[in-house]
Amino acid sequence: MLNIKKVAVATIVSSTMLAGLVGCQSTSNGFANPFVKKQPVPAPRYIPNLIEGELTKLDIAPQKQVCPSKLPMQCILITRVSTNESILLPYNAIKGFQHKQGERYTLNARPLIDQNNNQATGEWQLVNIVSTTKVDGTSWGHR
Repeated sequence: MLNIKKVAVATIVSSTMLAGLVGCQSTSNGFANPFVKKQPVPAPRYIPNLIEGELTKLDIAPQKQVCPSKLPMQCILITRVSTNESILLPYNAIKGFQHKQGERYTLNARPLIDQNNNQATGEWQLVNIVSTTKVDGTSWGHR
């Protein structure tokens, strides 16, 4: 009688171990196995399809200003000549343009637009500098 119990216990233990080993293998039935870690798959890298928008004449203030952002950064105040709308841009947001303190600029630029979602990127492409004027002091008024 004792031998039958030992055989039964041995059979149960070996069956449990076998089930545990089988459970560690990947399954083909579509169910996730909690014991097998899958490597994370990175999201595909988003690549914008940039195009240049409409030619816009911009006035650039002679003094850089502090950007309203979490990181300390300097911005330039630009004004669209056609609408008199003013916005702050990071100092390097106009590609091909180098701002110098104390100089007011009028320039032609095109906004860069992501054609995938038809949204402006916040960056511009310089077309040409129309005029540069040396300005004394820190205040700037619209012409």
